[in-house]
Amino acid sequence: MTITIYVSRDAAALAVDADGVAAAIAGQACALKADVQIVRNGSRGLLWLEPLVEVQTDAGRIAYGPVRAEDVPSLFDAGFLHGGAHALRLGITEEIPEFERQQRLSFARCGLGDPLAPVPWLGLKTALALAHKVASNAPLSNFAVMHALPRIAEQGQAAGLLTESLMAAIAQADDAAKGRMREFLDGKSGKVGK
Repeated sequence: MTITIYVSRDAAALAVDADGVAAAIAGQACALKADVQIVRNGSRGLLWLEPLVEVQTDAGRIAYGPVRAEDVPSLFDAGFLHGGAHALRLGITEEIPEFERQQRLSFARCGLGDPLAPVPWLGLKTALALAHKVASNAPLSNFAVMHALPRIAEQGQAAGLLTESLMAAIAQADDAAKGRMREFLDGKSGKVGK
């Protein structure tokens, strides 16, 4: 019997190596000759749990997260294909307290299936291309955009300028950002495009 495993492919999940997690699951399943189907779904809205991995069982979809690629062998050892106990096991996704409290109106079906399966939505490829660009940013830059910018907008001018300059200094000190700047200055990478 084929076991369906869901691994998010939205920007937040990609930024924390959901592709690596999906590849590790596929590799481990292949090595163990486990019959699995990996579905790359949208986020369930629990971004701090990304990459969130869900396994379809008779009891429902069992969530594990946040899962890193190096966690995958221990998940298989714990029997996660059948909802087995593991430190990352969160239980049935719909019963996670934060998920139960969500009011999912516009995105009620987001995270339930593969957003690339025959879809009627225009612009999805553009959105995915943008998500891949965001996922390739330096991690501290993504942190600044997601967490600092909204706070800066709510602060007064003096506090906002201070917060902005602190985040710029922190993000520029990141090794990934330094490496990208070095590549740009050495002519090894192109200009930032739209």
